[in-house]
Amino acid sequence: MNFVLKNEKDEILSTMFQNVFHAASKTVHDLAISASANRIKIWSEEHQIGLEFHYSRKTPSEIEKIIQKDTPKIPDFVGQPAPIDNLEGFYDELSKITEFMPEIAAIGMRRNDAAGTGVRWHIARHIGDDGKIPFLDFISCRLYNGGKCVEFRDGKLSTEGFNLGFCAGNTFRF
Repeated sequence: MNFVLKNEKDEILSTMFQNVFHAASKTVHDLAISASANRIKIWSEEHQIGLEFHYSRKTPSEIEKIIQKDTPKIPDFVGQPAPIDNLEGFYDELSKITEFMPEIAAIGMRRNDAAGTGVRWHIARHIGDDGKIPFLDFISCRLYNGGKCVEFRDGKLSTEGFNLGFCAGNTFRF
């Protein structure tokens, strides 16, 4: 895992490169790292800039519960997504597709769930030998890039003029 956490002046507060964490001690207000190092919380300046996240490995059925919880309810005139009768088989089918378009789009349209199918395709491509997926859960985050703020709190994202995109490399680009 890699990240660089900067304040609004573009000064580096903390970094993680290849899972090695470093914090600039003069700027840290609150720092907690769990004994298993799967949960990190770092905030500076009375919670002005920082992040808190939890890393774990989850099964496709655990991820499916998260997708179901996080998926907004679709109006009835649009139609509800088709149920997945065989989750393991569906993930296996998705894992064999190497290009996102047009196959994934066609499956998403057939299921009436283009976004969920796209997420599941990314998940299927990252299932490990243990049958689990690396999962990074942002509890809260507030950071700056180019003088603009992006914030995740309570499952909501707010930005100041950013275009935020999820790409195949599983990174957020600003």
